[in-house]
Amino acid sequence: MSIKSGPYGDPPRTARRDYFVVLLLLLWRMRYDLLLLAVIGALILSDTVPTNWQQSGSVVSIMGITVSIFIGFRNTQAIGRW
Repeated sequence: MSIKSGPYGDPPRTARRDYFVVLLLLLWRMRYDLLLLAVIGALILSDTVPTNWQQSGSVVSIMGITVSIFIGFRNTQAIGRW
């Protein structure tokens, strides 16, 4: 069964000139994430973040649990929308 014979017809093709527009839209939607990443990277590179927090296993495990809960909720919401 080909795509053209499906109930939705032929999917639209992306023109090469639209790639730049799509890239700009993605960067615009990710602006806060990229800004946060840049700030954290700058803090780490400038040695303003204390290095002893990495040596404590409890801090790293709490951060891991927090991230896993956050990702779990996002996956649940995405599956619910789907």
